[in-house]
Amino acid sequence: MVLLIPASIPELRANWQFFVTGVGEVIDKCNADFHPADVYRELTTGGVHLYWVEVPEGDCVGFTVLSDYTDRYSQKRVLNMDMTYLIPLSDVLLELRDAVDALASELEYDRIEWFSPRLGWDRQMEKIGFRSDSKLFVREVQHG
Repeated sequence: MVLLIPASIPELRANWQFFVTGVGEVIDKCNADFHPADVYRELTTGGVHLYWVEVPEGDCVGFTVLSDYTDRYSQKRVLNMDMTYLIPLSDVLLELRDAVDALASELEYDRIEWFSPRLGWDRQMEKIGFRSDSKLFVREVQHG
């Protein structure tokens, strides 16, 4: 069992190295073109929210950044998981899923989405009951 604990900005700043390390690893594994400071900016403006992933003993084993939106066609409320980082060997992915399910139910969301371009998540996510639905491919436009 894990707990999702909402992080305040002062708590995030107090755990800055852990946050930067985790977001940096996610960025590296996804070959993304942004910086941990970009995620921090979104957290400080309220565009997204960070939740610590804690085990019952009180140890923090990771975090996830959550946002939400309403699907324009179905009007379903969607909880979006993004920037999820778990320390190596923490083995709490199933428990994290359960905690997110509980949070989504409590807040009356209709769907949970977890987007990651990191290919290694496919097998792990299938093990905990998610299915691969679509992929996003991006091509940069070359000018000149």
